[in-house]
Amino acid sequence: MVMFSSVGYKDTVRNIEESKDFAISIVSHSQADAMNITSDALPHEDDEFVLAGVDSHPSTQISVPGVLGSPAILECRSVSINRLQDLQGCPIDTWVVFAQILAVSLDKNCIEEGLFRTELANPISRAGYADEYWETTASGKFLLSR
Repeated sequence: MVMFSSVGYKDTVRNIEESKDFAISIVSHSQADAMNITSDALPHEDDEFVLAGVDSHPSTQISVPGVLGSPAILECRSVSINRLQDLQGCPIDTWVVFAQILAVSLDKNCIEEGLFRTELANPISRAGYADEYWETTASGKFLLSR
């Protein structure tokens, strides 16, 4: 299972309500500029793949594609979409999508000894503010025994 939130009712939430399907394409550092283009508030009819200059990766289990060249693509189907409420029970402009992962595509260059090595994918993640991101690299890896 995966979940994500959206501040504001954006195309992503509307598209998932309509089709139930979505792909999470993990973004490597080299794809950051294209990813940033797709986060713009665009008219519903605009094709983000075309605007960002990326090609689509056909999905095997869902009706929408992922991004070709992504180190990992999760094919997901929505289980529920919830609008959040404040402590008084009043709806707020934030939505949470819960989904089941139906299929996973992995870049074979990120697999060593049968394991997906996150540091080889060099993924980026949002760091809490609109313009701040982090990248995951081998130098940031550490082990904890359990």
